[in-house]
Amino acid sequence: MLVSVLLISENSWNLQGGTVHPKPVPTVTFTWSLSTADPPYYSVAITPMGSVSYKSFPNSDLRTGVPYTLEFTASRAVRTRIFDLAQDLNFFAGRIAHEDNQNPAVISKSFTYQLGVTQHHFVYTSTENRRVRQLASLFEDIDSTVTFRRELEQLLAHNPSGLEAELKELRLHNNRRKLIEFQVVAPVLQQISSDARIPEPPRQSARSILNEATAR
Repeated sequence: MLVSVLLISENSWNLQGGTVHPKPVPTVTFTWSLSTADPPYYSVAITPMGSVSYKSFPNSDLRTGVPYTLEFTASRAVRTRIFDLAQDLNFFAGRIAHEDNQNPAVISKSFTYQLGVTQHHFVYTSTENRRVRQLASLFEDIDSTVTFRRELEQLLAHNPSGLEAELKELRLHNNRRKLIEFQVVAPVLQQISSDARIPEPPRQSARSILNEATAR
């Protein structure tokens, strides 16, 4: 069960109506970095109300260098699970057994809990803590979904011939139920399925994925 802090609304209201002062909103942020990955860095921040802010950075000068950002609302199940696990971990305030490696060729992860001036920060490379691993897995699954959206958007704009292969990979992930927050990728699938300039095979694949997701 979530603690009362999760019931904090974004604004406080007086008895006569109207906003008094905004109250700080608790936020859990996960970061992931690896110098050789694509992207080499991303962060996902989420509030108990489900507001999600995602940001990743490209790893090549051949790209624009502009971060990829996306904001969306997480499902109730995902945001509840994230804050349940964060609460179980005392919002990262206590000591958690872990290993840390500053080598940029090694994956580095971090969690931050922020509520007003209160901040708890936890950086690690690996850990045997089951709750930390479960929590990281949720954020990594969110990144996978957003990454599919980013790749499909780029292919749609610059290389439509590559859509079919990417859609096959997306369908495989979705069938394994590793794709959470499907609403993130649904708009670009709808765009592909209805774009008459796109060859029929990827359009059909996009429609099939959307139909399968709707049927579940």
